[in-house]
Order: sequence, then structure tokens, then C-alpha cells
Amino acid sequence: DDFGVSIGLGRVMFGVGRPDTTVTSEQRYDDGCWHSVIATREQASGKFALSVDGTVVGAKLGNTASLCAPGFVDIGRIQVGRNYFSGKIRNVLMSGHKHGAVPGRSANSLRQQS
Repeated sequence: DDFGVSIGLGRVMFGVGRPDTTVTSEQRYDDGCWHSVIATREQASGKFALSVDGTVVGAKLGNTASLCAPGFVDIGRIQVGRNYFSGKIRNVLMSGHKHGAVPGRSANSLRQQS
């Protein structure tokens, strides 16, 4: 069971496998500007969502299995090693926790430290 975030024809996509289910933004983001992309998934329900620049652009239900295949993560290309992303990527974060959450700390304490 795999997962991935990619860009195709300027649209941002987030998908999970078994069965392959993908959320695709309607808007194109190949405009030369920086964009913030957040992909979240709740294993218990299978719900996964894609946000771009703070706005949810889509959500679907996928499987509830652990997403542990393959044993590596590609950034800027698809898993088979082709279709490389042409552009800049920064601030990649992967976590087993809800976005912005750190165990034992409130979101408010995180904002105060920024």
C-alpha cells in the first residue's frame, strides 16, 4: 500500500493505493509562484485530503491499511524513476502526527515559539 503527492499538467495530486484513489486539484499551479501543499490522511477512517495554499482542494476515502510500500520516498519524481518535477521544492515534512501537532505540546505553544 503506497501513497504519493505529485504534479501533473500543473495540477497537484495526492493518492493512496489498493485501490488507487487520487484527489486532483481543479486549479493549475504551474505559475512560477511558491505554493504550500499539505496532504493528510487518517488511517482509522481512510479519509485523505489535499490542501493548497491553506484551502482544501479535495478529499476522498481510501483504504485503512498501513501505507508502508515501497520502503523509500521519492521527492520530485514518480516511483518508477521518470517524469521528474521541473521546479523548486522546499520544506518537506513527513510525520505520523496530525499537521502542526507535536506530541506533548499544544498548537498554541508551537505558534509562540515561531
